[in-house]
Amino acid sequence: MKGLVQAIVIIGAPPSGPVSGGQPDVRLSAAAGEGTAGAAAARPIVLQVRCARRWPERLTGLIGKPPPAAGTGLWLQPCAAVHTYGVRGALDLLFVDRRGRIVGICERVRPGRVRGHWRAAAVLELCAGDVRRLGIRGGMQLRWVDGGVEDGTDPVGEGDRT
Repeated sequence: MKGLVQAIVIIGAPPSGPVSGGQPDVRLSAAAGEGTAGAAAARPIVLQVRCARRWPERLTGLIGKPPPAAGTGLWLQPCAAVHTYGVRGALDLLFVDRRGRIVGICERVRPGRVRGHWRAAAVLELCAGDVRRLGIRGGMQLRWVDGGVEDGTDPVGEGDRT
């Protein structure tokens, strides 16, 4: 699959309470909150993520492909809902709004399911278990980074990453 090489950072402490919703390579870095499973407080998390921003790339996504390996994923934009028909394994899904905030998380979504979030402008599909393992929580903010330094642009902004 073709896609853009970009980097993204997840920042901010996760809120307490439940979360709604139940490119070649891109680096995704996250600052994990205190007490999260599998991650020390504020330790950066780096994921390799492939971007799918064109219709054919989003249409095929992970169909017929194995699920992403731990620490990898697929960024779908624009996107507010996904299906897992034809996907070979379970996925963790992050729904991201236009400002780059994680507004919904669905963990371990099995093949043959449909999930979405009405406020999502993009979806990040991850290896099943990565959300919990990495301590990713709803309310965290995603930002694009260049060369490992945060540049402050929002990941779903119009025109900055097309």
